[in-house]
Amino acid sequence: MVAVTVSVASLFVSFGCFCSFAWGDQQLTPLITDLLPNSVDKDGSITYFVYSVLFLFSLNLVFSFPLQIYPVEIIFENLLFDGWPKSRKRQMFKNMLRSLIVFFVVCMTIMLKDKFDKFLAILGSVTCTPMAFTFPALFHLKACAETLPQKLLDIFIIVISVAIFFYCTYKGLVDWGVNEEKPTIYYNAVQPQLVEDPTLNATYWDL
Repeated sequence: MVAVTVSVASLFVSFGCFCSFAWGDQQLTPLITDLLPNSVDKDGSITYFVYSVLFLFSLNLVFSFPLQIYPVEIIFENLLFDGWPKSRKRQMFKNMLRSLIVFFVVCMTIMLKDKFDKFLAILGSVTCTPMAFTFPALFHLKACAETLPQKLLDIFIIVISVAIFFYCTYKGLVDWGVNEEKPTIYYNAVQPQLVEDPTLNATYWDL
């Protein structure tokens, strides 16, 4: 578990650092949906790399969306249809509920448009931060922590998570009204060239 967590975290951090080094202040979020459609070659044509990444990203969404929406459907079904006998009527109402949930998500995405990533940032700070940091540390503090170092560590995590909660929520609300201009990224604008330098009697790649 530790190896998996460290590997996944390192992959995400490395990808974020690479994008920051590559695009700097031109970087927008989410990177795949904002930057790639505007990426063109020198001749003005969209690269095949863009199409391949967009296709794979769309394919990933098609297969991952049912997995992500399934827990939501189960929670609502247990609340609304608890005690209903198994019948065709119950199954039809469950199918209608699932369709309504998908329809609601699609409508929210359409209405928010370019602000959807900012909405997800606010939603993540309000909901994910307590679930990922605050509540586990609080439960451990109440149920498992026995020694003073354990209690201090739990309290430290709770304080840090509360600070992250308020800061990220404030940052998301402040950035809500900021309109980001989408720059055109030329992936092939800078190409390495093999240069022969007779004075140095050497050959090297010039960027």
